[in-house]
Amino acid sequence: MKRIGLLFWFILISLPVDDSVFAQAETAPPGRKACPFSIIGLWRSDVTTQSNPVFFSFSPNGWVTLLGYSADRLPQDFEMLTEVTYQLDNPAKPKQIEFRTNRGNDAFPPGITLLKIIGYGEDSFTTLDELSEQKTLWRREQTNRFFLSFIARRSKLTADGIAYVLWTSLDGRGVKSEALGVQPIKDETGKTQVVFGKIPPAIFEHISEENEKDRKDKNEETVMMRFELTRTEFAATLQLFEIWEKQIKAEKLPIGNPYQNHLEFQSRALELLNPCGAKSKLIRLTQRESDEITTRQQHPQAAFELIRRLKLKNPQLHVDDAMFPWGWRPMLQFPSQESNSSGPLSASRQPESVSSSRFAKIQ
Repeated sequence: MKRIGLLFWFILISLPVDDSVFAQAETAPPGRKACPFSIIGLWRSDVTTQSNPVFFSFSPNGWVTLLGYSADRLPQDFEMLTEVTYQLDNPAKPKQIEFRTNRGNDAFPPGITLLKIIGYGEDSFTTLDELSEQKTLWRREQTNRFFLSFIARRSKLTADGIAYVLWTSLDGRGVKSEALGVQPIKDETGKTQVVFGKIPPAIFEHISEENEKDRKDKNEETVMMRFELTRTEFAATLQLFEIWEKQIKAEKLPIGNPYQNHLEFQSRALELLNPCGAKSKLIRLTQRESDEITTRQQHPQAAFELIRRLKLKNPQLHVDDAMFPWGWRPMLQFPSQESNSSGPLSASRQPESVSSSRFAKIQ
């Protein structure tokens, strides 16, 4: 294990922070509640600079790994410098963070290091060392991007249709996706039946709002509403996916009708969106509007119409295929005062093409 070049802990507790910077980060917009805090992910502190490019990766199982920056690598491939355990007194609303290491290292002294958390936002938090009375600002680095899509295709000639919710994440290496919804399939006898369950990649790779076939085929229509989510929103909705997937495997879905199951699932996924944070507020359908659609429309048509109406109310939140960042790569930027001469430090190579399939299973 490579030693850290600077006496990291001394710098960590002795650098001042501009209070005005953090004050903006922790304030939710008027009428919006603050997000529950989540420390999981990659962070940099005031000590992370061009001359000392060390990042902190907080895991969900209580470990924080210090990583050395490499210009030609993605964050998940950075070199591990050292590792210690950490604990928050309250993960959602923390007031202190505890670091613990038995032997100590260049970053932390042996034993317990306790820092007070004096404020936090979705992508930043500030710690205070009460002995030195110095503050440290920590900022989250974007290592992933997350999207949730509501998609439906209907036939104008029959009552058939397909509707599903699609989870998509990008990490710089490729695109990973999972989908759950309702579709007609043929059984062993060749008879068509409608089922609610996992949607195969072959289907959701093919269907999109901009599908040329839909423009030319007057007998089919596709509608899609794609949102970009925060890490917190994505984790909450993905947990919903996992719960329903278990219910499918156990054959314990809440409703017998597959289309009604999908409408319930789609509704619950929508409820988890936009609970907090600074992004534009989602304008939802009223209960009366939803009831009118689900009462008057046949089930395949109802899922389609609910998504269409939602999209009409929120055009600014939709990410269409032209704007979707298929080749996105994380960019880690150091403080401007150290990078004015050379520009932001980021991966020196051009974004690599994604894998032959745009979609892979979300791990």
